[in-house]
Amino acid sequence: MAVWMGVCVLLAGGVTRAAPPSSQGGAPLRVQYLTGRAELLGEGNVWRAASGTPTVALGLRVGTGRARVASTGGKYAGSVLLASASRLGVLRDEANLLEGNFLLEGPVAVHVRGKHLVMDRAGRARVDLRGDVTRRVAVTSGSLRVALGGRAVTVGEGQQLDLASGSVSAFREEDPWYAAQFTGVGEATVQALRGTVRVTRGAEIRPAAVRDRLNPGERLTTGEGSWAEVEFTGGGYLRLQSHSELSVTGAEGTGRGREVTLQLSRGSAWNVVPGSPGTPGGLQLSTPVVSTAARGTVFRVDAGGRVKVLDEAVAGPSQSTAADAEAPRPLTLTLDPVRGRVRDLTLSARSLPDARVTATVAGRRLSLTREGDRFRLGRLDPPLPEGTYTVRVSAQRRGEAATRWQTVVIDRTPPALSALRAERVGRSLTVTGTVRDDGPVTLTTRLGDQTFTRRVQGNFRWLLPAPGTPPRIVARDEAGNESYANLP
Repeated sequence: MAVWMGVCVLLAGGVTRAAPPSSQGGAPLRVQYLTGRAELLGEGNVWRAASGTPTVALGLRVGTGRARVASTGGKYAGSVLLASASRLGVLRDEANLLEGNFLLEGPVAVHVRGKHLVMDRAGRARVDLRGDVTRRVAVTSGSLRVALGGRAVTVGEGQQLDLASGSVSAFREEDPWYAAQFTGVGEATVQALRGTVRVTRGAEIRPAAVRDRLNPGERLTTGEGSWAEVEFTGGGYLRLQSHSELSVTGAEGTGRGREVTLQLSRGSAWNVVPGSPGTPGGLQLSTPVVSTAARGTVFRVDAGGRVKVLDEAVAGPSQSTAADAEAPRPLTLTLDPVRGRVRDLTLSARSLPDARVTATVAGRRLSLTREGDRFRLGRLDPPLPEGTYTVRVSAQRRGEAATRWQTVVIDRTPPALSALRAERVGRSLTVTGTVRDDGPVTLTTRLGDQTFTRRVQGNFRWLLPAPGTPPRIVARDEAGNESYANLP
């Protein structure tokens, strides 16, 4: 009998001993990313807070948030996504799914409550393990094999396997927890808004208004610097942030009442869970699924399903209640408009005071100087040559990013005045000539104590009071370039 060193993994009901190492060459599991709160099992069966992209040697569990893990080598280089309140161990250098909701992206091999599951090619499957009620493997694309009681069972796309009975049946996904979705009871209505907020249904687009009810098939979108708050009549609300889109994907009657499902297809939203423990209904955060006691909790969820806890009283896996230090303010970036033509590039933007704002132009990356919530870029040294440039301005803050674009034309060529003539008739002077420039030009002249201006382009004719001496004309273009001419 082979002798091997056992690995202990703490489970809900006690301690179990891992099996011998697999033939994958000992490639460890590593966290690819995590958001929210997660913990790693370490020596002495002690759970410690996880951050970054650590190696998972013994176990990983997620509170309010989610994490993605993958093998760092070997044949099965796919990944496992853990939803909130989910836990896995390590068995034979592979993930051992213990409790919660998981999304598998192949090729991947995992253990599920003593059964080996293998997806040899690219595909996607979900594993739902919630107590003794839900124990299934469902395939949404591709196929997989499950070692079940000495036999291999193949589960194809659109099928699910009951891990308790071993039966295979049809599967239709109605709760894609890994997508950015929100479900609430009652009607979903717009309760407050600011800026440009629109409701779209098919080809019809109209401005949103307070007390608008959102119906299936409709989309709510927000523009620059805008937001909208959506409230469920059964309790709870969410705020749709700037440059975001929320779709109403369905409404149906359930045991809780009428439930409306909203899909965040672009941007980000704040989700506020009602604060009374035991209150029926209310807003349920289904991205990710929260089966912890989430009460009075504010989350930020983006369209990719990433979640950050902002204020909380969450009974997580370790009963930890340390709040995230981030203030519940989303990153914003507003770029002041630049005139069409300028002599030198200068920028002015507005963002949060702790953001880092940079500009990229002509292959140069430049930092903007902060003045409160304003960020400025002075004249460049060396300056940009004449021409048209696309400037990218970006703000970054605690993992968030925002980008704006600006087209700028650098112009240092003064307008050209030609064919000037002046004809005096009585007390009036008629000035004619031609001005050449890429845009309109402002002509200015001073006669005595009066100043006269005229905006012209191309050939022009200008009637002025007759001066005592021939006047001087100044031609100034949009960029501020000037040329001068004395009338004959």
